[in-house]
Amino acid sequence: MSTCLSQIYNDSKRGILSGFAKLELFPIWNLGKESFVNLAYEAATVNIDDKVIEDTFYNEKHGKNATSYNRDMQLFPVLNNILKKIYNTEIYSSPTEMGVNFAKDAIIDEEFAEYSGKREIIRRYLKEKYEYIYNGEKKENYLKIKKIMNEYDIKIEDDIMIKTINLEKEEIGYEIAGIEFKDGTVIMGKEKEDITKTAGLILNLLKIGTDIPKQEYLIPKEYIKKVFELKEKISEEKYVDITECLIILTILSNKSEKIQKIMGNLEKLKNLRYYSTSIIPEKERVFLKSLNIDILYNM
Repeated sequence: MSTCLSQIYNDSKRGILSGFAKLELFPIWNLGKESFVNLAYEAATVNIDDKVIEDTFYNEKHGKNATSYNRDMQLFPVLNNILKKIYNTEIYSSPTEMGVNFAKDAIIDEEFAEYSGKREIIRRYLKEKYEYIYNGEKKENYLKIKKIMNEYDIKIEDDIMIKTINLEKEEIGYEIAGIEFKDGTVIMGKEKEDITKTAGLILNLLKIGTDIPKQEYLIPKEYIKKVFELKEKISEEKYVDITECLIILTILSNKSEKIQKIMGNLEKLKNLRYYSTSIIPEKERVFLKSLNIDILYNM
């Protein structure tokens, strides 16, 4: 903005009447400040302390509500004075009038847009909660989003994927991990005595679109048992994780065309959403991130 203003000033000194406007996508000015779409913007910018607020300048001028944010509102009187001195007249009467934004007109399903906004708030909340509790960082960011959650009565179970996985955990009594596909389908895996929930989940996902029965084990039980027994002797980890399962599958694929084919299904997991009812090992976190999977936990 300062760059634009200096350019306008220099142009005015040369007799050039330059214009000034800005594209500000969020918050969306003609969605309410309590819209979950706009609140998702506030949740996404807790690190710079942006707040979605009403544009009182716009309301005073037009008698209508408009949504802006704190930095624009704080800066507008200063900006307006500078523009008046350059143009010798009032160009804008509010921050909203400076903007070029037709984002609301592009929303064809407002209910879905609001749900998506709420999901984004939940996603940000869980990520900041993880950073604070697990890494001891950014407590203030976590508390800001928690305040939004409380103020607008948002529960993590408002996310259908999370609700589905949490209900499964309550029903069977095991820790659960799940991945959601673009069509809303949720596939889950449970923690067992010998393998992690993420390993169980990925092994289930590899069977999708194949003729392999759901109940059939991709890895013979004795293989898992051998790795598990070895780890018990040499490691504090009392489980077989997904990376170890994939190594076993890679070895088995040398003699199995069926396993060779299903290994290609890993590519289909890229850019999906993952949710776990508890923290997962760092190795598995690295594996999921290698597929650009969005990782969420509940703690």
